[in-house]
Amino acid sequence: MTSRCGLVTAILAATVALSVLVAMAADGEPGLQLEREEYPAVEGSTSTQPLGMLAAGRVTRTTVEWRRISFFDPTRVLRLTGAPYDPSKRVSLEPTPPSSVGPDILAAVSSIGRLAERTRHSGTNQSYARLAGGQAELVLAAREPTLAEREAVRAPARTWSCTRSRAMRSCSCATSTTR
Repeated sequence: MTSRCGLVTAILAATVALSVLVAMAADGEPGLQLEREEYPAVEGSTSTQPLGMLAAGRVTRTTVEWRRISFFDPTRVLRLTGAPYDPSKRVSLEPTPPSSVGPDILAAVSSIGRLAERTRHSGTNQSYARLAGGQAELVLAAREPTLAEREAVRAPARTWSCTRSRAMRSCSCATSTTR
């Protein structure tokens, strides 16, 4: 019973943390602001890539825009860019043509590139594996971890916490060390 109560507490904490990340003040600025170097290592499923990039951009005051993955791959993804940040600018979710192709080269070699490296969306299973291995601090995914994925993180003093968002049909998970 104690572990179930701890899990419920951890889920509640994860829900509050994610809500704080994306909550906006009346002036359009996020309630939480972090320097790019302070942003946590976030992994995620490919379907949550736009949500992850929007949260990273808003919280660190970094501009995001739609870009094609490459000249040969027309898939659109949100990328962090070096353009001046404008909190009033909204990113369209409509299928509009991306502004350019590939990563922003100048941004890639700056603190923006390091932030992009800590905000990965490579797939659900790999995201949970990286969370279990300590390479990620938070996972945004479209499904909860399987029993096998949960077992991978079972270690003394480590617990899972997952929060499901019915509105966005996604969940966020994190592991924490208990004392």
